[in-house]
Amino acid sequence: MDWSSWGQVVTWCLVLAGWVIVNYQNNQRERRKEQRASIDSIKKQLADLEEGAVSFHTSKEFDHATRRRLQYQIHRLSDACQRLQLCEPQTTVKPIAALRQAITLNNADPTTFVPQEPTSPLLDDIYAAGDDVIDAVEGRFIAEYGSVGQSWRHKLLQKL
Repeated sequence: MDWSSWGQVVTWCLVLAGWVIVNYQNNQRERRKEQRASIDSIKKQLADLEEGAVSFHTSKEFDHATRRRLQYQIHRLSDACQRLQLCEPQTTVKPIAALRQAITLNNADPTTFVPQEPTSPLLDDIYAAGDDVIDAVEGRFIAEYGSVGQSWRHKLLQKL
């Protein structure tokens, strides 16, 4: 084989290697975008849930329909967190359980319902539990994809 043949082989190897690297990066970027969109959706669901829970607990009288809607929203939020491909199921189980308890454990029974003041510790617990859910999901996202400035070569070498 002469030198011009070796040059063609090296050229094609470099083209193939470049294609593999670019394809890998594009796939990772698309997966990261999909996960970010899912996390943003979870944050919106959580904000709606918190708003509904605060409205329920500060209302003048107990509302069965609102309590049922809150339970359904908690279930949907839990399912959405479990569907995140970057999270192991146990990542969000405890924070979701704490959120469920913060919303439904106290003051969610019609016989003991008492309208809460805006400064109530119950409402603070709801917000704190919601923050814990966000922290769990965002923490897994960062663990999976690293910071924005992390080298793609470092991630590629870890996968190989």
